[in-house]
Amino acid sequence: MIKRIIFDFDGTLANTVPLCMTCFHDAWEPFVGHPLTDQEIFATFGYSEEGMIQQLMPPPWEKALAELYQMYERLHPVLCPALFDGIVELLNSLKAKGIPLDLLTGKGERCCDISLAYFHLKNTFDIIIPGDPEKRHKTDALCAIMARTCTRPEELLYIGDAPSDVKACQAAGVRCLSAAWTPDANQAELEQLNPGLVFSSVGALDAYLQNLLT
Repeated sequence: MIKRIIFDFDGTLANTVPLCMTCFHDAWEPFVGHPLTDQEIFATFGYSEEGMIQQLMPPPWEKALAELYQMYERLHPVLCPALFDGIVELLNSLKAKGIPLDLLTGKGERCCDISLAYFHLKNTFDIIIPGDPEKRHKTDALCAIMARTCTRPEELLYIGDAPSDVKACQAAGVRCLSAAWTPDANQAELEQLNPGLVFSSVGALDAYLQNLLT
């Protein structure tokens, strides 16, 4: 029996990655002192923004981080104005079934708060665990949710878009449902890592969950 469903944010609830990447480049490059490649930025994914900037430049980095937050909030309505189609309906449907929903993301607390406020999702999730500046934390965080809620791995589902989400879930013994509805989703890699549990649309995921939860 599924007792909780945990969501990722970026690339799962909304296509925030273009917003994030624009802000990483435009906010941080003046402080780093050279153009950042996408590969340099991708290599820091999984850490919070605070952890990312510490890997990309020496201290002091506080001004670069402050610039990122300001730019992220300013550009959010332009570069990420809406959740993915069907997400609101999916969340509402799951809530109506009485299933607790949690959020576990690599986004740092500040950017997470900005996005939750913008999309009016602050009261949707019972437990919210943002990114960690020191480590890629999702396996540990899944275990922390289980300890906090007295649930077993088989009673949880995690919905995320990245191959790293699948690996984190596997390490925690939790079933991962892979969201592959972003334009740049690596569906082939997800299928290889997570066969039979990759969904190319929110509607396909919704149908799977409706069947599973009846």
